[in-house]
Amino acid sequence: MLKKYDRLCRILIVDDEFLVRVGVKTSIAWEKAGFTIIGEAANAVEALNKIAVLQPDVVVTDISMPGMNGLELIAEIRKKYPDITCVILTNYEDFKYAQNAIELGVSYYLLKSDLNTDSILPFFEKLRSNLLPKATKTVLAYNKTDLLKKWLLDALYISHADIHAYCINCSDTYNKDEKIRNAFFCDDLYIAIKYSGIPKNDITKNNDMIYGIIASVAEIVFPRSTINIKCFEYFYAITILFPIQEDKFTTSDILKKTTVFEQKINLYFTLKLYGGFSSVNSVSNIYELLKEAESARQQSFFTEKFIFYSPTILPTTQPVLDGIELIRLVVKGDYNSLIEFIHAFFCNLRKAGNYTYLKTAFLGFIDIAQMTAKKLPQFFCNKDEAFILSFLSVKEIEQHIIDTYDEVLKQNGWGSKKSLNSTVQKCMDYVSKNYQSNISEDMVARHLEITQSYLSTIFKKEIGVNFITYITRYRIEKAKDLLIHTNMKIYEIADAVGFYSPYYFSKIFKKLTGKSCKIFKNEHVNNNIKSVEEVVK
Repeated sequence: MLKKYDRLCRILIVDDEFLVRVGVKTSIAWEKAGFTIIGEAANAVEALNKIAVLQPDVVVTDISMPGMNGLELIAEIRKKYPDITCVILTNYEDFKYAQNAIELGVSYYLLKSDLNTDSILPFFEKLRSNLLPKATKTVLAYNKTDLLKKWLLDALYISHADIHAYCINCSDTYNKDEKIRNAFFCDDLYIAIKYSGIPKNDITKNNDMIYGIIASVAEIVFPRSTINIKCFEYFYAITILFPIQEDKFTTSDILKKTTVFEQKINLYFTLKLYGGFSSVNSVSNIYELLKEAESARQQSFFTEKFIFYSPTILPTTQPVLDGIELIRLVVKGDYNSLIEFIHAFFCNLRKAGNYTYLKTAFLGFIDIAQMTAKKLPQFFCNKDEAFILSFLSVKEIEQHIIDTYDEVLKQNGWGSKKSLNSTVQKCMDYVSKNYQSNISEDMVARHLEITQSYLSTIFKKEIGVNFITYITRYRIEKAKDLLIHTNMKIYEIADAVGFYSPYYFSKIFKKLTGKSCKIFKNEHVNNNIKSVEEVVK
């Protein structure tokens, strides 16, 4: 709880437009303004149901919605919850309804066109100052509810090894206050779901918006759930407690919801999900639910499929990394034998299917790489668990270890090292064979069976420029060659090197060479040109 405020005022957002709800949720740092978004609704009926459970201080509602409109919703709120403050969220064309709103006692309006920090922050700061006398009356009851919610959301993500002790220490309020408990858990049975979401490119600059989209989609696909989202540098951890009706529950239902969840998120940005599901149980067994979901999520990392928890999984033997043999191969500089060693070890890890074994092996490989390299770049030294979880599969982790030892051999100049990182070399080979087509970094990453974010990081580290810059330069060098040695037209050359707009090709050519295609051709007709690979590198 912030020191500035005794209690955060609670807001419910009601709008049938998904992006408007996300926009309101992510437009400002709500807690700094003394507010917290406790929920959202896509229509008036859903809003009334949530108001009964969540007891907001403020309802922000659109006017024009299917079914019961915003003014009708406000009228219902006035009858049942006279202490709730209503704020109208409107377009200019809806503003004619403002007179009707005034009759309902609404004196706060927000225009959708003004959804930005500069306009919203002063508006809600003023609103809060007017709410303080009324809000103080219920501060103690709300504080208890807020405390429980904070406990629950924290418990949803902490490592499952710590959950049991955490629940014992923090559950007094939960156990003693049946009213508050029922506000969160109205159903008899629940299933715990744990997803890891891997973005295909860098989206961390828009974290607030991304967080809002994931949360809003989760609330739509998994209604009445308790949801926790943690954002790490490389991935998103999503935990959901979803109420289940036992007689209607099937595993295929959850898999379908997972597919819809991923599809809806990918309408806004690309996020690859893998994860696991617990068995169905009472929420009083939250420790077991979360532990099962985490175990299944870890197993899904090996299968690259969504996994339902099974207690029949048998223990396996942990593969032991032969550090002495690994060091011998590094010192010898035997690249091919080193790759065979790494591949054989990861085959054993896949068979074991144990995340703890994988993590131990990863740390062992990195420790030995740091010991044997002169100065390993930070990217190859990262041993954070969040970094390990950012990989899409065990295969991608194996490739990262191979790339790391590529770097070790290259730095130390031992044996028959490769001149380029193997992943980057494969990427460049793909470009040389396909530059005439409309290829993208994501397409190359899928061809190499790695994530786009991983390819982007290692490519720029090795080559010094990003993939788009590289392929653009590559195409321009190919175009130079055609200009000098053929009589092809400009539009023909543009098409031949992968530019589908002659105008855009000419613009990029002049930008990179400082000359138009015509001037360049006239100056270089009888001159030799460096090889494409030499110039690009």
